[in-house]
Amino acid sequence: MNKEDIGKFSSGRIGKDDLVIELPSTILKGKSEEIKINFKNPNHVRLKDGKGNITIIVNGVPSPLQFENGKAALNHVFNEADISIYADDFEFHDQVHFTTYWIFLVPAIALALIFLGIRYRKSKV
Repeated sequence: MNKEDIGKFSSGRIGKDDLVIELPSTILKGKSEEIKINFKNPNHVRLKDGKGNITIIVNGVPSPLQFENGKAALNHVFNEADISIYADDFEFHDQVHFTTYWIFLVPAIALALIFLGIRYRKSKV
C-alpha cells in the first residue's frame, strides 16, 4: 500500500474504485429488482465510521443502506433504461436492457398447446 492509498482509506470518502455494482441479469420494466452493492474492501473506513449506514443515490433518489461485511442490496423499480448510482466520489452509469414479458409467456403458451394437443389425441382414440 502506497501513500496515496493510505490517504484514500483514511479520508472516509467512498472513492471511484471502492464499490462493485451488480445488476440483475433479467430486468423487467416497472418491476422491483435487487441491485447488489459491495465494497471491494469490507473494512473501509466509511463502513466503520458510519457503523455500516451509508446513503447511496440511485437515479437522484437517496437510498439509505445498511452494509454487513461490506455488502448491501437495494430494491429498485426500473422505469428508465438509464441507471446512475452515486456515493461520495463514486459514480456508476449504465444502460439496462429490459426483458419483455413475452419471454415468459411464449413457453407457457407452447406448453399449454402441447398439453391440449395430447388431450385431444387421447379423446379421439
